[in-house]
Amino acid sequence: MKLLFIIDPLQKLKWATDTSIALMREALSRGHKVWYCTTVFWDGSTKAYAHALDAKLHAKEGQVMDVSGFDTVLMRLEPPYDLQYHYVTLLLDLADTLVLNRPQALRDANEKLAALLFPALIPATLVSRDADSVVAFVKKHGKAVLKPIHLFGGQGVTLVEAADEPDDRLQPKVEHYTKDGFCIAQEFLPGVYKGDKRVMMLDGKLLGAIRRVPQEGEFRANMVIGGKAEHIELDDDLRIVGEVGPWLRESGIFLAGLDIIDGKLIEINVTCPTGIVPIANFTGRNVAGEIVTALEQKVLMRT
Repeated sequence: MKLLFIIDPLQKLKWATDTSIALMREALSRGHKVWYCTTVFWDGSTKAYAHALDAKLHAKEGQVMDVSGFDTVLMRLEPPYDLQYHYVTLLLDLADTLVLNRPQALRDANEKLAALLFPALIPATLVSRDADSVVAFVKKHGKAVLKPIHLFGGQGVTLVEAADEPDDRLQPKVEHYTKDGFCIAQEFLPGVYKGDKRVMMLDGKLLGAIRRVPQEGEFRANMVIGGKAEHIELDDDLRIVGEVGPWLRESGIFLAGLDIIDGKLIEINVTCPTGIVPIANFTGRNVAGEIVTALEQKVLMRT
């Protein structure tokens, strides 16, 4: 099997915990051929300047290759989803090969807005460019989390408490978010101090889960800003898995990460979901192997 990974530069990845690195290593261990690139382009067909990888993930000299010549392409560029990301998905749609996650799904499933498809599963949420509406939402709920749509990894996420913010301070703080675009406001869920749950989904089914615990005094549990992983088994949250899973599969979202706090769905991560390495460490399972096996089956079904 010939695999092409579209990822950020190898030297920028955290090799010990990165999901793409784990998947590439597993594929190579099975004798599959693995290439990587950081973008694609069009020259008569969708092409990539791709580097073959050896067993130690050393990159060989790059060469121009037709993307349709690969058995499967794993689109795993890290967010933000900007115009350049968007253009890559459009070019991938023109390639005659299996692309995961499906480019159309990457365009449709904004990671902060996709959860709105499941209104019964999410906390009270307002998405608006109107500062007065956001201020009213904060006052109604007492505490609210404000975040921009386009950022990731906990960037720009702020906890606002109405009792601590007189109007002359609350209004400008909200306008900082609304002046350039939409602001997402969500009711604050106190359980976040104990950690959120990252639930990894494979082709619409539960792959495994971890709890991400924030640093002391912090409410954001993202691992890129210091959150620590703990092992968990899901209980009541399985209902969320059961409702979101079929939609993921139908949409062509092969690998996804659901973020859950206090039994509420917060985000659906589809661009570059990560978490399989700590799940493997906690459970002793070869989680990367399970994903590559599923890839192999998809390629066989397509041929």
